[in-house]
Amino acid sequence: MTETVTIARPPSPRRLSLDGDPPSPRPSARRTGAALDCSRTYVGKLEAEGVIQRQGDGFPLDQSRVAYLRYLRRERRQSPRAEADADHVKVKTEMLQLR
Repeated sequence: MTETVTIARPPSPRRLSLDGDPPSPRPSARRTGAALDCSRTYVGKLEAEGVIQRQGDGFPLDQSRVAYLRYLRRERRQSPRAEADADHVKVKTEMLQLR
């Protein structure tokens, strides 16, 4: 009779990311940019404007993501283009009602 023995493998001490590097708890500007779908240079601009903040040797990804989304929403609300678009729709609606 054959006996089956299961050997438990110890957990790997470090997971590897898709590019083979170990994930960092505080990603670099390049990795933060990839997570936010923008360039490393733009991440530097966001840091200079105080939108996101470096902590130690990198950026806390979750906090950076939330701060960037809030920044985008704030910019959209303040955009003169958004106001102009709303005025255009209003005038166009009035013109259609006159017909």
